[in-house]
Amino acid sequence: MPTSNHFFELSYRLGNGLILLFKLQLLWLIIVLQGGIIFGIFPATATVMQFFLATWTTNEAPPMLRLWFIRTAKQNYWMVNCLGYFHSGLLLFLLIDLKISREPFKMPFSISF
Repeated sequence: MPTSNHFFELSYRLGNGLILLFKLQLLWLIIVLQGGIIFGIFPATATVMQFFLATWTTNEAPPMLRLWFIRTAKQNYWMVNCLGYFHSGLLLFLLIDLKISREPFKMPFSISF
């Protein structure tokens, strides 16, 4: 049976994790709104993914999360937007191509002999 000390430690770690996720969500929303939604969604999302990758590889969060998040989002702003919209356009092209491919081919005119 776990001791109460272990329960409090587990509860404390869970609470810290939930607060960290809330902060990330709030920072994501701030960056998206600063970018005017259209130009903010890719940098904000890429920065969240970069945070998770850095946190899972080093097992520690950056000490100044807000400053790190804003600096990283601004640093990668143009590159991430270019890549995001290029890949979105490519995906849209492929979806349209798939939609066209599902339609049966119809001759624009009929030839009769």
